[in-house]
Amino acid sequence: MIETRTDSQSPQDPRDIELRIAKAIEAAAEARDLLELFAFLLPKNIPVDLISEKIMEPQVRDDALANLVQLSLLEHCKCPEGELKVNIHPLVQRVMREGLKAQKQEYDAACRTLQLVADAFPRGDEPTEAGHWPVCEKLLPHALNILNMIPDEGGGAAPAAYLLCQAGRYLNAISDFERAEPILRRALKIAITSYGSDHPAMAIHQNNLAELLKNTKRFDEAEALCRNAIAINEQNFGPDHPEITTDLSNLTEILMLEATRRLTEAEPLAARVVETLRQFEKKTGQKHPKYTLAYNNLVAIRHQLAEQLNGTPKHESQQKSQITELSQTGQQPSEAASDGRKKSAPRQSGPSGEDWYIVRDGTQSGPFSQAELQQLISKGEISADDLIRRKNVTNWLRFDQLILHSHDLLRMLRDENNVANDES
Repeated sequence: MIETRTDSQSPQDPRDIELRIAKAIEAAAEARDLLELFAFLLPKNIPVDLISEKIMEPQVRDDALANLVQLSLLEHCKCPEGELKVNIHPLVQRVMREGLKAQKQEYDAACRTLQLVADAFPRGDEPTEAGHWPVCEKLLPHALNILNMIPDEGGGAAPAAYLLCQAGRYLNAISDFERAEPILRRALKIAITSYGSDHPAMAIHQNNLAELLKNTKRFDEAEALCRNAIAINEQNFGPDHPEITTDLSNLTEILMLEATRRLTEAEPLAARVVETLRQFEKKTGQKHPKYTLAYNNLVAIRHQLAEQLNGTPKHESQQKSQITELSQTGQQPSEAASDGRKKSAPRQSGPSGEDWYIVRDGTQSGPFSQAELQQLISKGEISADDLIRRKNVTNWLRFDQLILHSHDLLRMLRDENNVANDES
């Protein structure tokens, strides 16, 4: 355990501090490493667990910290949550940084501290998940402090861009947009300088900034960034790589928003995501972790398209025409739009009530009317792996295949609406 300080007051004279530092290093060489790392952090509330086992053995770390506390170079801070934190006097930090600068080691030491915080900060998508927010909040002040000391070019630029990215995503997730935006824009700027405009890292930073712009209702700039991210990853990975699906999904979200409501553009993007992830499953034998979410997203879009078919306001008549053409041709919207000839299909008779059967885990249920099926879909009670067929149709299809490769549901909903209108 780290001992508490019981002797002299915090030093005020730089020369006295130098003597105490020398004494601490003489007792434990690791004291120098700790002071160099702490010299670039915020002086208050430094979490001791930043010094992980990968950096220093816990017992060695604790002994060195105890020595520094005993010499009044560090002090414990009282943490109601019971976590061990220390404070370092700003004058001690200044003496350490000046000593490093005299030896031309200040920048390298700052980069080590930057990497230390970057390694400890929640990774991947974790900053957007509430369970990781306490760690983000604890490390954020120290992250911002060291980031203010690192220039945008040089050996620390790449880890700086990464830490900016993660800090910005956290602030965006908690709706602190004012602080998040300059951080994410700086990350993007550093990435351009460090990697070049066509590097896959650029797509990540553009997606992150696009998410913030979407949240602050700047949809045009957000859409442009998403489309550029798609182009970058298509160039680097090919059009059918799972890496592209994040970019496609982000653009789809923007097009689905109530303020944009461009469902006929969103639908083929969502379908492409599902198909790409299904191909991933075929190649690897493993379901992609994002498949279920992507599939549900596609179902939601097509359900909204169906609702538009059943009652579209007059000012949306052009969009309704596009959706009707989609239903009649069985094409993806992008295919229908690219074909100069409007293709029509013979009008089918409406369903005769109880039309649909579902198989889940080997158990068949049904028949379900069209309205009942629509209700099951809207409630998310039909899963991707369920089998489904219509009355008088022999072959069973997985529900995701039916949604992805067929527009029967859209066509049936349209026909049911026509039948209802005829009967009235």
